[in-house]
Amino acid sequence: MDIKIKKKPNKSEYKKLLAVYSDSAAYEDVCISPPSPDAPADMYVLAYEGDALSGYLLVDLFEPYAEVRAMVNPAFRGQGIFYAMKSVLESELDDEYELLFITDNKSAAALHMIKKYHLREQKAQIGMERDLARQFSTDVTAVPAADREEFLKYCNEGFSYELLPEEIDEYTSFLESSSARFLLFKKGDEIVGSCILSVKGRNALLSFFSTAKNCRGLGYGHGAVRAVFNYALENGCRHIALNVSSDNRAALKTYKKAGFKEALRISLYYGPI
Repeated sequence: MDIKIKKKPNKSEYKKLLAVYSDSAAYEDVCISPPSPDAPADMYVLAYEGDALSGYLLVDLFEPYAEVRAMVNPAFRGQGIFYAMKSVLESELDDEYELLFITDNKSAAALHMIKKYHLREQKAQIGMERDLARQFSTDVTAVPAADREEFLKYCNEGFSYELLPEEIDEYTSFLESSSARFLLFKKGDEIVGSCILSVKGRNALLSFFSTAKNCRGLGYGHGAVRAVFNYALENGCRHIALNVSSDNRAALKTYKKAGFKEALRISLYYGPI
């Protein structure tokens, strides 16, 4: 077995990464996102058996943590490939980082890891979605912000921490430049919240949804979600999705009330592994 650590795989290696992911997804239920050059990891641990890629680790570094996503080619399972890759990664990191294992907790291999290392779920990222077919009744409207700065002003009134322009730029850089819409929610002349809506064909992705702190508990959140639905419909969308943390109970309650259903759950389990 030959194990390599790379900062950036070449095109041939990316093809092999995607092939291993596709084979694993076909072998059993896998919800973890595939490797993508548009959202690169900080490190790649690649295990080879001859010319065949037998497994990989995608590693994102957030000092003092290293978030690890793992995939082993079904043709090579049961040969200790994960543990060999983990050992090489630990030597490379030299105890500077604590390993955090990310899994969708659906595959048999992931469940084995959780049990073996007594990993506990810290929180989960929940993907939710619903179809759109008609306009919704609401006294809240969604209107485009004048620019990013106006969006940030109102967005930060609703968030528990201050979002920086660089964070918004980094997020929207992963979207097609024309797809990200900075929206504000208005009730009469009052701005009651904000969001980013990415529109691509008949699909929409809702993110950075927030309501102003002085408007909470007054039903504006539900009205704002309906306003997003109407805006999406007016722009040709018939399906909308979002991601929300499992510990954000207020948001989960709002989204479920608005008809969103859980589509997938990616759990973050703490090590050590």
